[in-house]
Amino acid sequence: MLNWLRDFLIDQKFCVRVGKSWYSAPTAVPQGSVLDPLLFVVYANNLSGQLCSPSFRYANGIKFWRTIKDPNDRSSLQADLNNLAQWTDTWPLPVNTAKCAHLQLGRADPEVVYNFQGTTLRRTACERDLGVLLTSSPKTQENTDRVCVSAWSILSPIRLTMDAFRLMYAFHVRTRLEYGGAATYPCTVGELQKRRQVRNREYWAQASNPSTTSTLKTQLAKLEHVQRAATGLIVGLSGTIYEGRLQATDLFPVVYRLLRGDLICFRKILKGDMDPELQQYFPLWTQNRIRVNSLTLGSLQSVGLPLVY
Repeated sequence: MLNWLRDFLIDQKFCVRVGKSWYSAPTAVPQGSVLDPLLFVVYANNLSGQLCSPSFRYANGIKFWRTIKDPNDRSSLQADLNNLAQWTDTWPLPVNTAKCAHLQLGRADPEVVYNFQGTTLRRTACERDLGVLLTSSPKTQENTDRVCVSAWSILSPIRLTMDAFRLMYAFHVRTRLEYGGAATYPCTVGELQKRRQVRNREYWAQASNPSTTSTLKTQLAKLEHVQRAATGLIVGLSGTIYEGRLQATDLFPVVYRLLRGDLICFRKILKGDMDPELQQYFPLWTQNRIRVNSLTLGSLQSVGLPLVY
């Protein structure tokens, strides 16, 4: 069995295009089969026992974190970095330290530095993770701006009929606007106040006017503006108001789509399908005097979540 696995993994080659030359792949995780990723998981499975901090592991990277309350927490985090460095040396998995970064959530302490394999980790206030920009503050403006730029780049060449628009927009534009919505939806106090304006019809009248959109300076207006412009590209609907174009294309406003995603995510939290620790912030109704749904919430004094989530 060991000889068979050795022959399967050693001297693997890859080809960029059909008919092109083949090249050897001495590093990285082999792709294209079910067995390759499974063998890598088995190979790196003992890493979890080397770290005291919670972590997420991927085929090409790892991230772990710790709540810092005193110097002992900093020492524990540095100890995890040292253990990780030792593990990568024991199991030949070289780490590109140039891609490693240290992101601190909340108030930053400029004197705190962490080292990995003799190199000081790069401090950053904004880092891209799984397609989402994470910042040291809970604000999501940087990610919203990046999403809008990405959506505009796809939207600019589209000049389609109704049927083609529904297919192209749903697959290539709307997915970019809604990706990671539960985590990147504007969620600070000021943004929540602006979100409530969406319930008013006056908001849609203002948001549909290009001259006032630039003055709103809200992330929701930026996201909605992409869809507003997209529906205006359809042949025969350029002179129709935004609400009419939504009805003609059978689309919902972006803000309602994001709210729908929040509700789906919230239901998963209540059912325990996500992180079980999140359930403690949403206590369910426990009194049996009246018949209620099993997911009915009890009295909540606050719906705020720790920044770590």
